[in-house]
Amino acid sequence: MGMLYGIAGMVALMAAYWADSAYVYENGPWLIAISVAAGAVPGLYSAYAVAMTTLPEMVGAYNGFGGLAAALTGIGLYLDPQATRIVRHGVDQGAQSTGQLWVQAIALLLSVIIGMMTFTGSMVAVLKLHGTIASKPRVIPFRWFSTILMFVAMIVFGTFAFTGGQDWNDRTLGITFIALVAFFASVYGVSAVMAIGGGDMPVSISFLNSLSGFSTSASGFMLSNKALVVAGAFVGCSGIILTLVMCNAMNRKVSNVLIGGFGDGVGVSAKQTAKKEGTVKQIQADEVAELLTSSRSVIIVPGYGMVSQSSRNRRNLVPISTVLISFYPFRYTHRQLQRRSTRSRSSRHVFENEESRCVSPFTLSPVVCRVT
Repeated sequence: MGMLYGIAGMVALMAAYWADSAYVYENGPWLIAISVAAGAVPGLYSAYAVAMTTLPEMVGAYNGFGGLAAALTGIGLYLDPQATRIVRHGVDQGAQSTGQLWVQAIALLLSVIIGMMTFTGSMVAVLKLHGTIASKPRVIPFRWFSTILMFVAMIVFGTFAFTGGQDWNDRTLGITFIALVAFFASVYGVSAVMAIGGGDMPVSISFLNSLSGFSTSASGFMLSNKALVVAGAFVGCSGIILTLVMCNAMNRKVSNVLIGGFGDGVGVSAKQTAKKEGTVKQIQADEVAELLTSSRSVIIVPGYGMVSQSSRNRRNLVPISTVLISFYPFRYTHRQLQRRSTRSRSSRHVFENEESRCVSPFTLSPVVCRVT
C-alpha cells in the first residue's frame, strides 16, 4: 500500500510540474509527454513480463538506468548555453551568482560521478545475478591504491572542467575533462561490484539503490528543482537504512560495505573463501521432480542471501510449516512428499555443510538444498 501512495504522490508531483509554466514552457509539455511514454511502455512491459525469481535483476537494472539518467543530465547541463542563467517562464531573469554557480558545479560533478558508479556497478550486479558473470569475487590488483588514484583523478579533472580557462559550455577541453570524470567513475563502479560475492549481492543492490537516489538529489541541486532533491533524498536514505538492516542481519560491518569491501572475504582467509564459493548448477523442472520423487529426505531452503553470515557454523532446522506456510506451492510439495513417506524439512543455507547441492543467489529464490 505504501508503494501505491508513493506512486500516486509522484504522479501528482509530475503533473503539477508539467502544468507549471515557470519550469515547462513552449514545447516542453509535449517533449516531457513523449519522454514519459517512451519510458512507461518498456517499464510496464518489464514489470508484467519479468518472473519473480528475476526481480532482483530488474531492480538492479532500474537502479543503473536511474544513475545513468542523472549522469547524462549533468553532462547535458554542462553543455547548456543557459546553464549560468536563471530562466523562468522562458524569460532570462539574469545571471546566477558565483556561489550559486559553485553549488551547481559541485552538484553536477556529484551527479556524474555517483550516476556513472551506479550505472556500471548495477550492470555488473545484473550480469552476476543472471549468471553471465561468475559470482566469485574478483579484486583488481593494488585495489586500495587504484581506488584512491581513481578518486583523485575524478576530483582533479572535475576541478579542471571549471577552472584554468575552462567554464560552462566549453565543448572542447572542458567536456573532455567531464568525460574523463565519467570514465573513472564507471571504472570504479565496475571494480567495486566485481569484488562482491554472490551472497552479498542483495546488499550491493540495496546500496546501489541508495546511490541512484543520491545522484537524483544531486541533480535536483544542480537544476534548482526541489522535487528532485526531496525524492532523491527519500530513495537514498531509505536505501541506506535497508543496507544497514541487511548488514546487521548478516553480521557484516557497515564500514566494509560503504568502502566497497563487501564480498571480498574480509576477515576470511583466501583458502576458506575459495572453499565456500562456487558456481550454481541449474537443472530443469522435470529433473527436480524426478530427484524429489526418488528421495528419502528433503531439505528446502527459502533463500540464503540475508542469513548467510548469521547462519555460519550452525544448522537451524525447523518444521517446514513455520517457514513455508504462506507459500502454497511449497506447502503442496511438502504434503505430496509426506504422502510418499519422504521426510521434508526447511533450513537456512549452511556454508560449512559439504553435502549442500545448490544455493540461491537471492532471497526470493527458494531451492532444494539437500536431497538424500
